[in-house]
Amino acid sequence: MQQKRYVLITAARNEAAYIEETIRSVLAQTVSPEKWVIVSDGSTDATDEIVATFAKRHPFLEGLRLDREGRDRNFAAKVHAIRQGREKTRGIDYRYIGILDADVTLPKDYYEKLMDEFLKDPALGVAGGFIHELQGGRFRSRRFNSRASVSGSIQFFRRSCYDEIGGLLPAVHGGEDTIASITAKMKGWKVETFPDLIAQHHKTMSGVKTRLRSYYRLGMMEYSMGFHPMAEVAKCVYRISGDPLGAAVQLCGYLMACLSAAERPVSDEFVRFVRKEHADRIKSFLTRGSAPDRAR
Repeated sequence: MQQKRYVLITAARNEAAYIEETIRSVLAQTVSPEKWVIVSDGSTDATDEIVATFAKRHPFLEGLRLDREGRDRNFAAKVHAIRQGREKTRGIDYRYIGILDADVTLPKDYYEKLMDEFLKDPALGVAGGFIHELQGGRFRSRRFNSRASVSGSIQFFRRSCYDEIGGLLPAVHGGEDTIASITAKMKGWKVETFPDLIAQHHKTMSGVKTRLRSYYRLGMMEYSMGFHPMAEVAKCVYRISGDPLGAAVQLCGYLMACLSAAERPVSDEFVRFVRKEHADRIKSFLTRGSAPDRAR
């Protein structure tokens, strides 16, 4: 069991509707975390009270409140909250660090099985399960789950990998999970998602405006990470069959970011690595007919 020591960090803002079930799913794990820090980032609902109630009964769980007053709200806020949460893990002996969103529930052996995969492969640096979301009243695998891309809501890192990549990078338009995975691969680590490990994501996008804003942000985010224009077009074309309007809005977001020459949070080396990966995938798609978007 000394090899299965992990900590968890959760950034939460107004998650009272879901966080209790998330907490209960972690409490039921066959291997408990050494520490779990839930960072309430300026919540105005009952999130803090729910966390405090459970923390009184479970010493490894700690709630931390951050005051949002005077700070802009953007996707970098999650990274700042996670960094504050990790400060609370100093002095703890652990081998893995997990990021867990406050609207996700997990099977009771999720982390034990995930750590078994790390023990099998010393090169594995980032891993997670497949996200399932409600579709037609049942939880089903999310359309764009990929074996090579771990959702930021459940990313799990080997501690040495997390330290080597410098943790998560704040990015105004989001994508800190993708940046972390790509940086890990740049440094020689493996990134893998395991379809038989299922995480249920309870809060999904609702309303056309919310969905389209999300797609527009996705386009801007992928520009900020250096995605090649041809790769972005290929991805949007591939997604047309599932959501043509969303694919068009995503491409608009990318093009607007191009026209504004928005500053990227990543290095030139990162961009070169990403574009080489995309070039290889497009070549593979053209020669074998595989989908270029499935292994982002």
